[in-house]
Amino acid sequence: MAEKAGLAPAFELRRSISPAGDILRLPAAEILLDRLEFEKAEKVFRAAAAAWPASEQACGKLAETMFCAGKREAALKLLAGKQALILSPGFRAWRGQLLLFRGRYKEAVEELRRPIASGNALGWCWRGAALFKLGSCGPALSDLNTAVRINPDDLEARVWRAELLRARKENKLALEDLVRTLSIMPAHPWALANLALMAAERGDADAFSSAYARLPETDKFISLAHLFTGWRPVPAPRPPTGRPGSRWKTLPADYSRR
Repeated sequence: MAEKAGLAPAFELRRSISPAGDILRLPAAEILLDRLEFEKAEKVFRAAAAAWPASEQACGKLAETMFCAGKREAALKLLAGKQALILSPGFRAWRGQLLLFRGRYKEAVEELRRPIASGNALGWCWRGAALFKLGSCGPALSDLNTAVRINPDDLEARVWRAELLRARKENKLALEDLVRTLSIMPAHPWALANLALMAAERGDADAFSSAYARLPETDKFISLAHLFTGWRPVPAPRPPTGRPGSRWKTLPADYSRR
């Protein structure tokens, strides 16, 4: 018999018996976050952060959820306010990541210096991405190479590196990163979106259609809004002919990556 839609049974049971601020409820909240149910996820993360004010995971995920829900400055303020209590390099890297996604690239680079110096592996990826957005492609590539060397399965670093390599017209190397990413996570939206854009640039409508069709529905607008609206240093190409017009409506030029 098919299961009812909703959270996995184990998480439903845990939710029913756990106190409101129980740290064990975080996996269920992460599922809600992945499903874009920001209000529900924030409620759980906020309760956990109140009960465990020094929990890097609870406070970091609360800030991330708030950021995704549009409360971006409040999320950054929350992370800044917790830094005296949560001293781990990873927590500072978390704020650096959100500064990157907020478009405050110079601040992100500065914020990520200390986590990197303290041995936080994730900092290399985020600083590399911020440097790339600032146009410092050489240092950015060095950071992203380090991130991939530390963890060859760091998909975020591989996709950022692919985007950087595409900007440098090194499409063969970019494709290697995208193929590796998709071998691990076949529905990775940013890898698929980059494949679609590479196909568009060379006028290959069939390859474009194949990559686009594999994008999860909720990611199609977001991904293409990013890829076709001005984040790159050169104008985005027109899509190949033959694509449905409804998918190529004018997209908001200020849409941020991720």
